[in-house]
Amino acid sequence: MDIYTEGQIEAYLKGRLSPEAAAEIEQRLAADPAFAAEFNLHKAAVEAIISRGKARELVAKIEKKLEEEGFFEQYKKDKIQDEDKPRPNSGQEDGKWLRWAAVLLIVLMSLSAFQQYQIRERIARIEAHLNLNDTLPRVHRIEDHSLQQDTEIAEIKLALEQQDELLTTHWSRVDSVLKSYGIRDMGGLECRLSPEERKKWYADFLRQETNAMVTAGTKTDAKPWRELLKAKNDSTTLQILRDMAETSPREVTPLEYYILGVLCLLYEQNPSEAVWYLEKATGVMRPYHAKFLLAAYLENDQQAKAKAWTTEQRIPRDQWPKGAVRCLK
Repeated sequence: MDIYTEGQIEAYLKGRLSPEAAAEIEQRLAADPAFAAEFNLHKAAVEAIISRGKARELVAKIEKKLEEEGFFEQYKKDKIQDEDKPRPNSGQEDGKWLRWAAVLLIVLMSLSAFQQYQIRERIARIEAHLNLNDTLPRVHRIEDHSLQQDTEIAEIKLALEQQDELLTTHWSRVDSVLKSYGIRDMGGLECRLSPEERKKWYADFLRQETNAMVTAGTKTDAKPWRELLKAKNDSTTLQILRDMAETSPREVTPLEYYILGVLCLLYEQNPSEAVWYLEKATGVMRPYHAKFLLAAYLENDQQAKAKAWTTEQRIPRDQWPKGAVRCLK
């Protein structure tokens, strides 16, 4: 409610509005329940203030009457005089001021009781306006609903965990049956790169290495395998790098071990050699090194190393080979 409206209500309650303005207030009271509630609260506050002012006026009149009859002056004199010294008309004077003191005490107690009544009345009006009896049950219903949702989520998580355990048990039984017939571990077959995935990874690898050679320019060492790799002569590049690793392994750089390992994994499809060379390439500045070594571990049925490598390098799932989720659980 704005200050202008509060002023209009106060003027209406004190009878200071014109008939037209008062009629407008009354029409709004009949048409607007929210305004009527605010009006009643303001009215209660104004009435309490007026009643308090009247009580103060009454107390002031009593104090003035006491002062006119010399009550305060006589009280001062009585305090100064000796208590044992007899005073004329002492009983009559004492009874007089005691009566007035009793009247004053009654008035003050009445004022305090009236103020407490006004406060309780206003609190009741505010509670009725806020409709707390309806709000609290709604809050409790929301809390109960939230607790029920948490319980349902916990039950769903438990069901998913039980399904995962059942699936793991099922696959382990299938693997044991296959092994009894001399068939390769089913987990290894599931964690192999698909032909489409292998082709895409190899294309990304060649594009990255070609861009790296172009960026390096004349600073790149003039080694024969670089031009062969750029020309996509994979078999010759693989043979040259393999001969270098066998004849002079100390002269092979981490980058050459990396390229040799990638060719063994993606071109030759030899995961055991790929693991050997890619592990020696640790520290090479190539973003695909982590996921290539992960794929080599999985294709070589080294799930434990694959899990440890994934955790160590924090390899995101979008870089895992397809089908690797079950193997890395």
